[in-house]
Amino acid sequence: MISRSAEQCFWLCRHLERITHVARFMSVNYNYILDNTLDNDDQWYPFIIAIGEEQRFRELYGENNTNNTLIQDYIIWEMNNPVSIIQTVNLARENARIIRDIISNELWESINSLWLWITSEKSQKIYLKDKTEFYRIIKNRINIVYGQLYDSTLQDEAYCFMMLGLLLERINQTARIIDIKSYRISLYEISNRESSIETLYWLSILKFFSANEAFLKYNTLIDRQHVAHFLIFEGRFPHAILYCLKNSQIILNRLEEETSYKNDIQSIDYFINEINLLDTKKIIQEGFNDFLTNVVNQVSEICNEIQKKYFEPEISHTKNFKGFLS
Repeated sequence: MISRSAEQCFWLCRHLERITHVARFMSVNYNYILDNTLDNDDQWYPFIIAIGEEQRFRELYGENNTNNTLIQDYIIWEMNNPVSIIQTVNLARENARIIRDIISNELWESINSLWLWITSEKSQKIYLKDKTEFYRIIKNRINIVYGQLYDSTLQDEAYCFMMLGLLLERINQTARIIDIKSYRISLYEISNRESSIETLYWLSILKFFSANEAFLKYNTLIDRQHVAHFLIFEGRFPHAILYCLKNSQIILNRLEEETSYKNDIQSIDYFINEINLLDTKKIIQEGFNDFLTNVVNQVSEICNEIQKKYFEPEISHTKNFKGFLS
């Protein structure tokens, strides 16, 4: 596989994962705001900060603009926002178009169908009438895309790069979403005691990851320590940070078998060892938000290593091909 195709595979699933996480957050947050009283600045603006769009948003709409309708539109419809849903769908479609000869027709059609729907007048009417339904449709369409990916894609090196992009982006988004929620919770802490509103926050986090049923199978108390432990260390839950890291490592080992490259992405090994040495109490005591920031930074470092190794490989000297060229 040429490096350009590998990179498109990697970014295809990174973009798909971003779409579903943004849609999940918007849906859960929208319903949470309807059920609870929050200050205007705490409703949607923290998400702008979390996705790294604070500066661009201020440049476009003013320094102190926290209009919630405008923020939601910016996150969904703004093409100048590189992480808006419509722009991310556009990028995912472009990734898929470039590798049409690699992916199945069914996968391409499901991605193209998502693009045609979100750019249609119908989707905008649904958004204005019923935002919950709008987000539900996006999540369902992404699930169809993933179903076609798992069901119709040959599990070769291209598939490995797709899954690698998906898992690493999932870690990144998981950390960012928990960071937003835990920041909000800190605003309501009273003498380090878990209040009823904090319990609702942690429950909303579990709902965001569709994890409430899985969590309650083994836990009866919904609080910061138990939910944090589940979303960081639970090796059987697909959105848990350690689960995604270990499976990323497995995929890198598979790539070593599929390609001539040795798996020497050291940052992922270091990060797994680092997390294995921690426990939830220690993470919370030393700073939960600092830990989550470190997770995002570590994932960025891992992605940079993958970029250099697989997508920007060193070009062999011509003399290595002397026998072939002569």
